[in-house]
Amino acid sequence: MPLAGIEWYDHNKQGFSYEDSSEHSACLCIAYQCGRLQLMRKLGDTKPFLVDTGMFIKCCKWNPNGNVLGVCGSISENGSEPRGVI
Repeated sequence: MPLAGIEWYDHNKQGFSYEDSSEHSACLCIAYQCGRLQLMRKLGDTKPFLVDTGMFIKCCKWNPNGNVLGVCGSISENGSEPRGVI
């Protein structure tokens, strides 16, 4: 499966804080072009969150606080022209 992106958010980053972030918050995202995401709490996470977005993923990016992951790509329904989605 071709990768669309790998994004890491460092919860220890200086200058940013998010009240709900903890050691249990996802900080690593592995996104595949086929629409699947793997969200991990740490490297080697044995129980990652697995998400099927149903779209062709182009890229992904954490916001500066690390509490939102933006994923953009395209989706085609019933053979229609692909449309951009976030």
